[in-house]
Amino acid sequence: MARRKRDKFVTPPPPVWPEHSVRVLAGRFDLSHGEHPDVMREDALTSLNPLLIDEQQTAETVPVLQKYELPVAADTCGHHTMRDDTYAKAAGVDDEVPVAPLFVRDLAGRVICTGLAGAMTKQYDSFPTGPTFTFPKGCFDVTADVPGAELIDNVFFTKWRTLDMSFDATMAPTGSPDLRVCAAYNNPQNYPYKLRPDTFYQDGWRLPQTMMLFARRDGIDKSEAEEAAAELMSAWASRPTGQTYEEFYDANDGETWFEELFLQGCTVVPTLEAANGFNQVSAEFELEDFWPGRAVLGLHEIVETQPNDAPQGTILEVRKPGYVTGDAIKKAQVVVSDGSGYQSPHADAPAALFPDLRLPHQRSTDTWFDTWLPTHPQHFEEPAIWGWQLTTGRFVQLSGPLWDPLHYVYDSTKLIQRAFREPYMDNPSLAPVPEEMKTRFYPVVPMKAFDTLNHATFVEREQMNLTPLSAVDRVRTAEEIVGVGYHPLPVQMEYELDHMWFPQLLPGIRLDATVAEEDEPRLAKVVTPKVDVEAYLKSTRTVEQAPWVVDRVMPPVEGNTADPYPFLQRYLDLEMPDEQVFAEHEGLMLAHVPESQLKQTVQVLLGDAEVQTELDGVQNGLYDAFYDFRERSLTLRQMRHKLWRKAPGQVVLGHWYGVNVEELMNLVDELGDGYRQQGARVILQCVVGPKKQAQPQEQVA
Repeated sequence: MARRKRDKFVTPPPPVWPEHSVRVLAGRFDLSHGEHPDVMREDALTSLNPLLIDEQQTAETVPVLQKYELPVAADTCGHHTMRDDTYAKAAGVDDEVPVAPLFVRDLAGRVICTGLAGAMTKQYDSFPTGPTFTFPKGCFDVTADVPGAELIDNVFFTKWRTLDMSFDATMAPTGSPDLRVCAAYNNPQNYPYKLRPDTFYQDGWRLPQTMMLFARRDGIDKSEAEEAAAELMSAWASRPTGQTYEEFYDANDGETWFEELFLQGCTVVPTLEAANGFNQVSAEFELEDFWPGRAVLGLHEIVETQPNDAPQGTILEVRKPGYVTGDAIKKAQVVVSDGSGYQSPHADAPAALFPDLRLPHQRSTDTWFDTWLPTHPQHFEEPAIWGWQLTTGRFVQLSGPLWDPLHYVYDSTKLIQRAFREPYMDNPSLAPVPEEMKTRFYPVVPMKAFDTLNHATFVEREQMNLTPLSAVDRVRTAEEIVGVGYHPLPVQMEYELDHMWFPQLLPGIRLDATVAEEDEPRLAKVVTPKVDVEAYLKSTRTVEQAPWVVDRVMPPVEGNTADPYPFLQRYLDLEMPDEQVFAEHEGLMLAHVPESQLKQTVQVLLGDAEVQTELDGVQNGLYDAFYDFRERSLTLRQMRHKLWRKAPGQVVLGHWYGVNVEELMNLVDELGDGYRQQGARVILQCVVGPKKQAQPQEQVA
């Protein structure tokens, strides 16, 4: 995102779009300026049209959005992202973190662009047809008319979470402009997995499959959609006696007709063709075939259940079609299998492990046992299903084989890394997907390697403009370094759990942590690396001005079998943290901002009549919506720096317990100077234990 270099806004030139990109705008939030998805409140901003097909529209619209630094930018990686002036900035690596996918699939298999809504908490009152089954406002279907649409399903959409350290001390922490700090973390040898794909797209390219259905709203007259729905139901009622749904579809040229209805605002509820059916997977993890779609609570009414060899819930017959418009849902009436005859061809498959949700899994459901670690072909038979979670409003995986490349190693990880050795030259954030990957599934696997840091690698990648910009080297080994299990991230790299990012994703806040004793053995354990310290140091290449890269390598005391990740106590319980754990938070930092910038007001920035004219010229009401957004952003920015400077101990507590900045600041202000005398541990009693609010559960069939 562009930085403001002067007092006056200057109109930038029209953007140069990479040839290899999908021409849409994505959310680009800069948390160092207080920008956060949750401070967007107005429809005029969240429903901003991100589709830029026309060259003239691009030339006229985008420079205005860039000029006033709206939280959008040309997409280059297929994600809405957020950045911050914290650890990644000090390390000198890519600091944009994906917070939501830009493209997903609906139940009909259509590609849906999530617009700015994809990075937003889903607002329930905006969806009269039901928040679980339909998409937020601002989403749209991606047609072949969208420039670059052909790249979808053919490129890897990923950023990277690299466990780099800085090779210089350059960042000044807030309130100390003359001090320079470095970015480092303890025991780097305990993190053999340092180059991690950071993506919502399974295997880096497969779009998240939802069980929601998209219906066109923008530009659709309500009466036109109702007429289209009436046409569908009238045709069904007047079909020849005994004609099945399949025959009805063929007789009416269903593919063309249903698309015409869709364009009029009436989406036929998918049934036999629904994109959520079970997969048929070979012993070599090849996709051989798939069962028809399954019934979805809220979109299908099950009128009969029959014994069958299809998986439970599979639709066998359609008794009556249904539809969705912007204002109504008419459920399809279906007959489904009871699953009594279903038998997997992999009946001898080992039982899958489940993720231990007491540990960070911020992109998956907080419901125990709805997701599992796929290590066998049988584990991929049920599809992975995604959606906006009702308890947090975030876009997460709701069920199926777990996709979490931040915390687990997949067999596809090495293929993604290899592809980015030769990305598109005009867009190093994208690389082509090998055709042979598209018909395979990729399991969670052990790791026969460990990653280390090499300054020469960083310089080389920087000179060659390779993605990711990182110093990570991989050392192959003959023996397993770690088996299948959970790979923690250092505290300062779990951005989504930062109290400034999405504290509601902290496991202790959103999770019922009770696990039955008999289920404990089925939970994936935290990895215990077998990295030889001498071998790690021998493979590390640093520079004289960065001694911390090797100084942080601290061999365990002989005979010590303690958990190598003491900070995981943060997630496994909410007891009082000890000094050793607090030491793990030394890496928390925030870059300095001059006082003059902190005192900026929205009236000065956006009070000019010209600003209102230009923004409302892009979209009616955009000026007021953006004014509100910028006002909230600046307030959040000022509050955050004040808290860091005045009460850094409370920042650590907020990070530990997921307490947001406003609550912490209110607490410090309320106690006045008393917070210094009382100490962090007394204040802890005021903030510990934020309770998870009662929320409706996801409705997954």
